[in-house]
Amino acid sequence: MMKRTTLVMCTTAAACLPAQMLMGQSESLSPHATLAETSISTHAASDHGCMLLCGGSLLPKTILDAFHERGGGVQGQLVIIPTASPRSDLGDFTFWKAMWNGQKWNSIHVVHALNKEAASNEPLLDSIRSASAVWIAGGDQQRLVDRYLGTPVHTELQNVLNRGGIIGGTSAGAAIASRTMIAGGVTLPTLTEGWSLLPGTIIDQHFSQRGRFERLAHAVERFPDRVGIGIDEATGILLNREGMRVLGSGSVYLVRSQSNKDFSHSIPAEQVGLVPMQFECLKTSRHKSGSRLPIDRWNRIVTRTNNVEFTDAKNE
Repeated sequence: MMKRTTLVMCTTAAACLPAQMLMGQSESLSPHATLAETSISTHAASDHGCMLLCGGSLLPKTILDAFHERGGGVQGQLVIIPTASPRSDLGDFTFWKAMWNGQKWNSIHVVHALNKEAASNEPLLDSIRSASAVWIAGGDQQRLVDRYLGTPVHTELQNVLNRGGIIGGTSAGAAIASRTMIAGGVTLPTLTEGWSLLPGTIIDQHFSQRGRFERLAHAVERFPDRVGIGIDEATGILLNREGMRVLGSGSVYLVRSQSNKDFSHSIPAEQVGLVPMQFECLKTSRHKSGSRLPIDRWNRIVTRTNNVEFTDAKNE
């Protein structure tokens, strides 16, 4: 079957956002949220579908092939969202489509909204509704928040997982999956609200290469009911109903509070001495390529946390 490529770039809204479709609206992030406020369920979106989150830079073919296979293979319908990059506003999406030249898809749609109002456009939404796989490119994760959070696009992305599809992303496209999202900062993280595809997590990328342990540790220290996930470049973390698997050439680091009882037991991964004395309340484990974590250990990470308030850590 011949591959079809469709570009959907929207500049105006086609419809108003129904109140019942809003996600993550007017919520606040407080460091005092407790485990008792968290609904622990295996029915989070990522349990129905699959996610592949990557740490940036050039991704090896093994990661691209894994995404392609779980996205339907040659029958798969791929949607690419390049919005995190400012270059996407120029309207030339050749760079992002070329990334998938080595895989055959039934169709490729490029979805891009130039503003938040445009994220209600029906042609844009129809592309996501028909997708078996969605790839979120890297750049600035705040652009993804500003244009899509709480819109029908956000809702339809959740529905991709609900119907068993796969969502993948790299760099900013991985960070956006958190509910408590790192938007920037060097050692002290700037935190805001992400898309909540993995609500119990705080995800950081380019992890070892840019020395971001301290940034992620500060975020987990502030929100001890979250599990920090640090992903190296050229590395991906594959999440589905079976649990977690690490792909690529680097490692994935799990950073969690000693008070997080859901991860208080031993984890089958190499323990590394990454924790400075000021973070000795944290536990860190390193998971190399090929490492697996079964679903009973992973369930905590795919839960939803309510009643949180977002403030900038630098202002405290």
